[in-house]
Amino acid sequence: MKVAVVGKNSGYIKKQLKKYNLTLDSRRPWIVISYGGDGTALLSERLYPEIPKLLLRHSSICNKCSTHDFSKVLKALENREFTIKKTSKLIATIKNRKLIALNEINVHHSAPYAIRLQVLINNELVEPLVIGDGLIVSTPFGSSGYYQTVVNKIFKKGLGLAYLNPMRNSKRFKIKARNKILKEKDIVKVKVLRGPGILCSDNNESIIKIKKGDLIKIKKYSKGAKLVLLNKTRTKF
Repeated sequence: MKVAVVGKNSGYIKKQLKKYNLTLDSRRPWIVISYGGDGTALLSERLYPEIPKLLLRHSSICNKCSTHDFSKVLKALENREFTIKKTSKLIATIKNRKLIALNEINVHHSAPYAIRLQVLINNELVEPLVIGDGLIVSTPFGSSGYYQTVVNKIFKKGLGLAYLNPMRNSKRFKIKARNKILKEKDIVKVKVLRGPGILCSDNNESIIKIKKGDLIKIKKYSKGAKLVLLNKTRTKF
């Protein structure tokens, strides 16, 4: 089996692959081992989109991490003792540009004042005016990350729409800005009423600058991510 490994401190795992009939192949791997934290998992998906990922958590401040015994994990890969689970991704398009996300799409201000947005769901106007730091649209996979810090909850199905520090109870503006759990097939459109701002995906350093009049379309991506789940869950090593 051809395996790629992504992570700053992944040298130990790479050295062990041959013992389990696993071949290190960074060009055309069948499975990718993401060795790190949440950021490494997101990076792994960008580097190897739609290729099954085995996520192994590793702390850079753990002095004993290099001595971990990964024999059970690698043996499970060798024996094909795993299943593959599909999880959804998002795509955001603006004009002729696009961003793809495993966790969330983020529309955010880039100036020292609030961004103003208008939000439509399936072409129905649901928020005529939102004033705040911006908004995010999250997948169920990403709901335990940034989304959870915003709304203090996670979800398992659909898409999560959450507003970032929105103005509410204003005497001047009638603003609701209600967080919503949407259906998986729903399409979110965001119109920029006042910018400037930025369009981001996950921890991707590639961002798109947005301005007044821009229209952003966010929906489920046609291709999803694949996660490798070992048959023996929570293997201790």
